[in-house]
Amino acid sequence: MEGVECGATGERSSQLSPSDGLVPSLSDLHAEMARRLAPLNMARWDARLKATGLPVPRHIDRKRREIEFVAQALGRLAAIPADYRDDLYWPALLP
Repeated sequence: MEGVECGATGERSSQLSPSDGLVPSLSDLHAEMARRLAPLNMARWDARLKATGLPVPRHIDRKRREIEFVAQALGRLAAIPADYRDDLYWPALLP
């Protein structure tokens, strides 16, 4: 999804904090999703799938789908919550 201008100044921000008073953009939300997907190392699993045909382990694929679902749900809201980075919204990371 493309970036959206936010706040009264119309500037783009990828490092917003709730105290900034700026509305998070879809690009901010996607950056948070990418940050939460990074520990799953999806590039490795996808490469393995292409090279060997072995599927992505269920627990990894499930966690990816959960994270993507949260990002889509938050992105559909009229206004993305300022605290969208809070763990309250996102699934717990794998142990």
